[in-house]
Amino acid sequence: MRDITDYNIARYFADKWLVDESGLDYTLVQAGILTEEPGTGKIELNPAQSDSNAIPDVAHTIVAALAEPATVKKVFIIKNGSTPIEEALKTC
Repeated sequence: MRDITDYNIARYFADKWLVDESGLDYTLVQAGILTEEPGTGKIELNPAQSDSNAIPDVAHTIVAALAEPATVKKVFIIKNGSTPIEEALKTC
């Protein structure tokens, strides 16, 4: 596995600035390990433990979050789960 420490540090400070300083609307979707497997259209929000994410489900979540007002000014973690994506995002 490649070392992504520099990326994680940069992302942390970029996200912190966006949330604390920018004044912009934002939605930050934090996915775990991306896997090349078919999507299910289902996720779990803010799991106690990070896990894998099917790439199609991450893409679906990002697109769906754009249309869901409950995700504005929110940061949330996703992983493969059992709740339909649109339904899960309404609970942000």
